[in-house]
Amino acid sequence: MSLFDSASLVVTPNGQKAGKLYSIKPSDGSGDLSVTRATSATRVNANGLVEIPRTNLFLRSEEFDNAYWTKANATISANATTAPNGTLTADKLIASVGVSDHVLRSGFSITPNTNYTLTVFAKKSEYNFFVVRRIGSVIDTYFNLNNGTLGNVGSGVVASILNVGDGWYRCSVTFTPTTGTVVDISLSNTNGVISYNGDGTSGIFIWGAQLEVGSTATEYIPTIASIRTKFAGITQDGSSASNIPRLDYTNGSCPSILVEPQRTNLALRSEEFDNAYWVKSAASIAANIITSPNDTITADKLIEDTSASAHRFISTSFSTLNGVSYTLSIFLKKAGRDYAYIRLNNSGGDIIAANINLLNGTVSQSIFGNITIVPYNNDWYRVIATGTSISTSNGTFEVRTSNSATYANYTGNGTDGIYVWGAQLEAGSNATSYIPTTTVSVTRNADFISKTGISSLIGQTEGTVLCDIKLTKLSEGKNLFTIDNGTTNEYIALTRVSSNIFRLSIKKTGTSAVNIINSSVINDSRCRIAISYKNGDYAMYVNGILRGTSTNSTDYPTTALTQFVLSNASYGALNDSYNLISLWKTRLDNDTLANLTTL
Repeated sequence: MSLFDSASLVVTPNGQKAGKLYSIKPSDGSGDLSVTRATSATRVNANGLVEIPRTNLFLRSEEFDNAYWTKANATISANATTAPNGTLTADKLIASVGVSDHVLRSGFSITPNTNYTLTVFAKKSEYNFFVVRRIGSVIDTYFNLNNGTLGNVGSGVVASILNVGDGWYRCSVTFTPTTGTVVDISLSNTNGVISYNGDGTSGIFIWGAQLEVGSTATEYIPTIASIRTKFAGITQDGSSASNIPRLDYTNGSCPSILVEPQRTNLALRSEEFDNAYWVKSAASIAANIITSPNDTITADKLIEDTSASAHRFISTSFSTLNGVSYTLSIFLKKAGRDYAYIRLNNSGGDIIAANINLLNGTVSQSIFGNITIVPYNNDWYRVIATGTSISTSNGTFEVRTSNSATYANYTGNGTDGIYVWGAQLEAGSNATSYIPTTTVSVTRNADFISKTGISSLIGQTEGTVLCDIKLTKLSEGKNLFTIDNGTTNEYIALTRVSSNIFRLSIKKTGTSAVNIINSSVINDSRCRIAISYKNGDYAMYVNGILRGTSTNSTDYPTTALTQFVLSNASYGALNDSYNLISLWKTRLDNDTLANLTTL
């Protein structure tokens, strides 16, 4: 019998849905782990791109005859022609008889000073022009459905028209309203003419309306009675990609199960460096001019002016606490200048300061803090820096262009600079996955992953657990896994004591936890860790090496072990990436443990 055949539970990053991480053994669902987060999150997808959940804020996106869509001097003929997806679900928008605007209006009220992108699939019928309007501050933008070109484009609007075949075009407008209002969709037969005499039969075909926060159109998300969000290939109702396990590809071509604690991005306007929140000094920002690490045109360019100065942007101040570690991270790319300087400081002085080489992703000058640089697609780097504040005061997050390996102020040329995207500042000693922000700080809850009621899959008097994990982050005092009785009264746990030291401990009712094995220092970033437990016979192997044994025979749990936990509210989240978790109901011999854990 193979080791896989004898295992009682095997979980890999092979499949998921909202609230569920599938086991490959057993395959009947009895071993599937439950996942709870209750907030959105991001991941790196299989293409190496930062994937951000996107939400279609429109309801009834293919049902324009529904009462959600107000018709003014216009009517809808439902399911009048074949839609871009090949179904008979596209409607016809018809201008009513009389001289007027002929309008289709959603019931969604947009928020001032927020970037939105609206898209609709449209096709000519008797009329040629599809029009997007906004009441209160007219931004009429015309799309020529006869030849697939833009007509008049409203002030402050970024528009595009994409041919999707069979006469259909995806029409897109991006705009930032200064007042709250609703959005109108209209039609016309003449560019620039919004009020005209309809005949009651002529119009255009429309399908698939989408309104999303952001400056780039993303994949269409159909909606019915509620707004819908899509993330990691999963679509769910509501504005949050909650409880979706994250199969993350940060570490290469194979995914890992990302398990992170709760964190808050304290930096606002994380992708909007042209906003007044980021104060520019001897520099300017060109917004949304290049493809960002999430494959949307949302990255900005920090451009130096011609003065002899520090060419930079600085955040509005935020509170920092004495003795707290902070981690700054931002995605950077060279744009004429090959170096960038990052800084975090408060009244106590610099917390982080470093000069970064964007040609090869190295630290050219480390002044304060611990610096890590992670390469991404298309010459982007995520620059990560951690330092500890020595005062309680307001702090600032700063990024500068740099023209040399050792930072100094210099005379700019007015055109060169660096590309910037995705600023994050979090209290903690490591960077977690990117958390987008706009007007307020945003918190991503912890990933809680566990399975209850599986005493039949857990070795009660003896057993073995194998974890293959990438130790990319420091998470002291958190458990790699816990097997317990459904409470914290009795358990067997493997804890990450410090950066690369692990501890096997056990607890039974009425006693304190007992440390069974403390491993020696492990310097590998990837670890295959196996522990075998049996009263009086414990062992721990890491990467093929025996790290400790114990003959303790006094503190073994006495109640049924029913729950397997990677992370929950009782034990916390480790903040790392799992490649494999397996359980056996027997204490495997040491030779087998050595073979199992050899990389």
